[in-house]
Parts: sequence; structure tokens; C-alpha cells
Amino acid sequence: MGRKDLSKERQDVILDAAERCIAKYGLQGATLENIASEADINRGLIYHYVGNRDDVIQMMVERLLERYEASFANYAATRPESNHTEIVLEYYFDAWFDLAPEDDILFLELLAQSERDPGIRKLLLHLYSGLEKMIAKELLRLYPNVESNNLHSTAYSLMVLAFAHATFNWLGLPQAKQADVRSVAANLVQSLK
Repeated sequence: MGRKDLSKERQDVILDAAERCIAKYGLQGATLENIASEADINRGLIYHYVGNRDDVIQMMVERLLERYEASFANYAATRPESNHTEIVLEYYFDAWFDLAPEDDILFLELLAQSERDPGIRKLLLHLYSGLEKMIAKELLRLYPNVESNNLHSTAYSLMVLAFAHATFNWLGLPQAKQADVRSVAANLVQSLK
């Protein structure tokens, strides 16, 4: 009998350690040395299982998108299917950004670094594109006959509202303002009818 493949397990250990390093030291402090130390492994194992620092960051962004997709699917599965519009709005404007504070830190660090690093900017654009597609897919379930341009324009607008909403939430946006943003988002969705 052959050995158990440890690739996925080791990658998770490395990526978890990288996320903890970013939370502790920021993106600049998430060096391969710090990641190896945090994971309690040899630096060479990072190269073997993930690659260089850029590869680590790319895999973290891909994993972040996967977590967002899985998070929405899990959230939707716990809600009655009868009002899918409400599920979409609840998730993106009430629940989504409360689910994983460490993801917020990772995202904000990547966003700050994207100004100076075209590679990270490209990764974030990939993340945004994936989130926009995820929202468009849900809107298409609600309104299967909507024109493609309207669908993608609305999905983009909801994504921008959700990210801006989350940013101001992190700053302590008053509860009344949160309801206003959700109302605007509901109007956008209803405009697809």
C-alpha cells in the first residue's frame, strides 16, 4: 500500500499559516520564513507543496473565493427557498461580512498592496470577477429572462455596494445607514423584473 498524499493537507497548513502571518504582520511581513515558522515546517516544504510567495498569495486568493462561494451556498441552504431575493440580500448585506474576520484582514491587506503590486491587483480583479459571476448566477436564478447587460450591470453594482457597505461596517457605520444600503440593493434587484 502506498503512502497517503499529504499535498492538500500540507497546502492547507501553509495557507493557514500565511493568513495568520498576514493578520500578525501585514502582507509585507508574510515572508516565506515567517510562514514556515508559523506553520512549524521547513521553508523548503513551502516551495515543494505551494511554490514561491506569489504562489502562496495566489492560492490564498483562490481559497478566499472558494470560501465565499461555499459560504453563500451554506447560507442559502439554511433558508427557505421561497424568497430567494431576500436570501441574496440578507447574505450580501447582513451576513456575508460577519462570517470571517480573518478574511477581512486578508482582503484589506491585498487591497492596500494592489496599488503597488500589479500581480496582486490582477489576483484581486480575478476575485472581484468571480464574486460578480457568483452574484450574477444568483440573480439569473431569480430572473431567468433578464437581458445579459442588465444582469451583469446589476451584479456589479451589488458587488460594489456590498464591498463599500462592508468597508463602512468595519468603521462602525450606524445601523440606520445599513438599512438604507440594503434598501438601495433591494431596489436594484427589483429593477430586473
